[in-house]
Amino acid sequence: MAPMPTPKATTVDEYLATIPAEKRAALQWLRRRIRDASPGAEECISYGIPAFRLDGKLLVHFGAAARHCAFYAGAVIESYKDELTGYDTSKGTIRFQPDNPPPAALVKKLVRAQIARRRRPARPAAAGRRASRPGPVNAQAFRRMALGLKGVVEGSHMGHPDFRADGRIFASLQADGKRGMVTLTPEQQQAFVQEHSAAFEPAAGAWGRQGCTMVRLDSVDADTLGEALTLARQRAARRPER
Repeated sequence: MAPMPTPKATTVDEYLATIPAEKRAALQWLRRRIRDASPGAEECISYGIPAFRLDGKLLVHFGAAARHCAFYAGAVIESYKDELTGYDTSKGTIRFQPDNPPPAALVKKLVRAQIARRRRPARPAAAGRRASRPGPVNAQAFRRMALGLKGVVEGSHMGHPDFRADGRIFASLQADGKRGMVTLTPEQQQAFVQEHSAAFEPAAGAWGRQGCTMVRLDSVDADTLGEALTLARQRAARRPER
């Protein structure tokens, strides 16, 4: 099997150069459709995979896994479920085979909807109340989000719940219910720690240096945790059997 993308890519072109030709062609096609739908957006690498950023905010991601390509269009996909019946979807993610990407018209709708969502002003607070922000998650939400990803089952390791895909642990909850753990690449870990230092920190010792990352549930919002869990799930699918 051809190697999957290395986490060391610093540009989208570098990332695409490392993946098999058929996946590269499909993602190049998707890249052009996203660019057409988001004038002014800038390409970047975020959490180790290609992304577009608009007005300083991350807009959408895309990438390749061992058995599929993926378009991370965000929560807006829930509004287009009827048009995604032929695709494997989960929280904010559309998985597709290289010969069957989402239609151009649908990609345009999703990107435009995500732009509108990102630019939507916050609702003003009621008189005498502070404006609300997305709240933190708890252990139940962590469990629900992990189990919502494809092929994930819950197990137990060293006395606390873990979440497995393809027989590999990619996330767990600590016994106190206040922290979780996700297995990222070291580069993804660094990005999360830099961008969300209040919520993420490397686990202690060698495990932390390999990408195991602790998450403070009272300091992370659902969208950011969802991104971390999705990337950890992807990494579990890519790791070769020992």
